[in-house]
Amino acid sequence: MTGFQDACTEVRELWLQKKRDAAIKAVPDEMVEKTAIFGDEAHLRQRIRKYREVGIDTLMVHPIGSSPSAQLDTLGRTVEIVAEESA
Repeated sequence: MTGFQDACTEVRELWLQKKRDAAIKAVPDEMVEKTAIFGDEAHLRQRIRKYREVGIDTLMVHPIGSSPSAQLDTLGRTVEIVAEESA
């Protein structure tokens, strides 16, 4: 991952040593912010537009929800937003 090689190596080593809590804490906030989209719909739309501007046209979606039904609702809404922003 560009710009995060050292952090990735550290996280991997800690994870393999079964130091899970330390591995999680070693993930830099900046890495999460640059590689994941989380937030409200306005933020999601802004990030999708920014990704499209730089040529990113594939997203991996891991919807969050308190139940499988809630996760499917989140996934469905995400697909709708991506379609709207890609039109």
